[in-house]
Amino acid sequence: MTKATRYDWCGLRDVFLLNGVLSRATPYGPAVSVEDLEELHSVICRQLARDRVRLSGDEVRFMRQTLGLTQVDLGVLLCCTGQSVARWEKEEVGMPALHALALRALILSRLDGPVDMMQLSADTALRSARVSRMYFRFEKGLWTHVATAPNDADTRVATPRKTDRPYARQARVS
Repeated sequence: MTKATRYDWCGLRDVFLLNGVLSRATPYGPAVSVEDLEELHSVICRQLARDRVRLSGDEVRFMRQTLGLTQVDLGVLLCCTGQSVARWEKEEVGMPALHALALRALILSRLDGPVDMMQLSADTALRSARVSRMYFRFEKGLWTHVATAPNDADTRVATPRKTDRPYARQARVS
């Protein structure tokens, strides 16, 4: 069994590479490189868009950066503000389902062409559990997703979510 390398340099905690990672010694310490990084990021984005029940803030940020967009740019595409995107990425508030679906469609359309929104929506609704670990392998010049597994030692604690309307007016009691 090949030892998997946790690929957290991209900002995601649950991505593991089975190969395609090169390490060599330099006068400044070990240097690490990853084969065809752009392709790997595309494959990771495709997998996130298809398999995640709820996108974490880190996953939203990774997808946005892979698309080469600023928070404001993504906000314009999703008909919201850049501040909303920033709050989703910091997990101050949850990303609304419609915006998450639009982000998934945006990623998949950039990578694979036209997307059937009804099918994507139905596939997303059918997911029942959040999977943690995603494993990728580099073979014949291409990155492929080889497995998704629950993380038995998942130590992440759910971040308490603030209200989705933090500036809502409180009823005045006279």
